[in-house]
Amino acid sequence: MAEIWALQDGLQLCLQIHTQSVIIELDAKAIVDAFNSQTYSNTIVSSIMDDCRHMATRIPQTSFRHIYKEANKCADFLAKLGTLIESDFIVLSSPPMDLSSILEADANGLYVNRLCPEPLFAV
Repeated sequence: MAEIWALQDGLQLCLQIHTQSVIIELDAKAIVDAFNSQTYSNTIVSSIMDDCRHMATRIPQTSFRHIYKEANKCADFLAKLGTLIESDFIVLSSPPMDLSSILEADANGLYVNRLCPEPLFAV
């Protein structure tokens, strides 16, 4: 549920800044599969899923991809940071300093193999 709420917030931000193209990477494969399936139905989360689907259709190019948690280090870092913040919702104008090395590794094509905790160069 938390990932879907975060997705909804992210899509709202994308629409506010008039994003034309977005790749949505989630480590929750069931959510990715649900968005990529036209026949998915779940009465517990259907209203928020429908809301997210509608917002995604308003962005000209949108794709949903599954990504392993180990390859989603920036999101994992920010999620952990969020547990320390008392506010329900914040928008950061720039990345926190502690996130810089993770962003740099991502920009340089480094990733973490699920079986090996050390960063590897993507070939």
